[in-house]
Amino acid sequence: MSRIRLLLAEAGAGDGCVVYLEGAPEVGKTQLVNATAEAATAAGMRVVQARGRRLEREFPFGVAIQLFEDTWLTAGGRERRTLLEGPARPAGELLSGASPEGSADAGERAYAIIHGLFWLARVLASEGATAKPGRPLALIVDDIDCADA
Repeated sequence: MSRIRLLLAEAGAGDGCVVYLEGAPEVGKTQLVNATAEAATAAGMRVVQARGRRLEREFPFGVAIQLFEDTWLTAGGRERRTLLEGPARPAGELLSGASPEGSADAGERAYAIIHGLFWLARVLASEGATAKPGRPLALIVDDIDCADA
């Protein structure tokens, strides 16, 4: 945890990172993930979490929906418009369950959604409708090996 706290402090100072934990089943990875979320919250970060599940592996964007749906569902109309400014719009279509606009093929739609999710995360980290300006964002996923491709 000391290494993770150091990385969280660096992220809070603007040096983002990725931490990937790997280990045998039942060695405490989930407890470490939960402790990381608590430490990120204590450090003033906005934390969004998800968990990969084998039963959901065939559902595209399941983990992405878990990461952002709480923020989306609790946002008011004006907040949602702020969250979806610019290229983030396809993320809103995903989170609302609406069919993406246009007649793009599946690959183009997937790219647009991924790009939109990136921009949604960027908005949440930089200004966010309900976040403090410049508040660091921690995206935490447990059991990512069980997530969809």
